[in-house]
Amino acid sequence: MSDTAMWVSNMLLPSGQEVLLSSRPRWTDNTIGEDLRGEVTAAPELGLFRVWTSAGRLWNNDYPLTEFARTARAGWDPIADEPTANCMPKGMAFIMENPYPMEFVDEGDRILLYIEEYDLVRTIYMTAAGLPANPEPNLLGHSVGHWEGDTLVVETTHINYPHFDKTGIPQTEAVRNLERFTVNDEGSRLEYAVTITDPAIFTEPVVMTKTWAYRPGETVNPYDCQLWSTE
Repeated sequence: MSDTAMWVSNMLLPSGQEVLLSSRPRWTDNTIGEDLRGEVTAAPELGLFRVWTSAGRLWNNDYPLTEFARTARAGWDPIADEPTANCMPKGMAFIMENPYPMEFVDEGDRILLYIEEYDLVRTIYMTAAGLPANPEPNLLGHSVGHWEGDTLVVETTHINYPHFDKTGIPQTEAVRNLERFTVNDEGSRLEYAVTITDPAIFTEPVVMTKTWAYRPGETVNPYDCQLWSTE
């Protein structure tokens, strides 16, 4: 939640009914809306490479901010400084909080991660083949991965996206992200954890977690971003 946006997953109405917005019940079985309990399907044989549906939020409530970061956040204008105004795409690791589907595709020497929001594609290099010698900083950074058992571990550097989130916390090009993607034993959920290290912004590494769910038939669709103005 921020001053200008709020992520809603559950609402309890005065009638006692609970409204589900692609979530699971928290307070009652008297529900209306999209209950993820009935949609999630076990499929351990599929592994990581399929379409996953967002089933939760990523952000923490508090962060160990440096004085520099606190000062920058205090001067943030949530209207004039909105990072996604006029369909400006999100960068890493901000993009990983998005509520839309994503798909992992195995291409051998690399893994492609198709993200519906802003039609972005992350490239994760798994071998030295095709690995840039001197990668240029960019929105999504430079990602190198390896397997630890069934967990995909990805380290991302060379990110030149200036926003950590949409609440005014900045990000420097020294930021490093270490991600872990693990499919649960039933093959129904993808557990995600990212450790973010940025000494100019955080006094210690920040760890955030999120879950995606497997829902057969889900697809990654073109992102129809509608322009809007802060004026």
